[in-house]
Amino acid sequence: MALRKDIQTVMETQGARMTYHIANCLRSDFGKVLEGWYNGTLDTSTVRRELERMEKDGLVHRIPSSYLRQICWQKGGKA
Repeated sequence: MALRKDIQTVMETQGARMTYHIANCLRSDFGKVLEGWYNGTLDTSTVRRELERMEKDGLVHRIPSSYLRQICWQKGGKA
């Protein structure tokens, strides 16, 4: 649950972002304000899987992106 809360914290301050950007924020100095410590232990696929779970729960949703293989996420359920 700490990862989910930390992803929400990043999205509240950063807005809509790509999966890799959210993962990079969690691994960076931004982590000083987060519950978990992810320096070198968190890969992007783990963040993507948690975002997909959050999407199922209606906490985030995918938004259109100009990139074919990258997923952009926005906080909140689909409008």
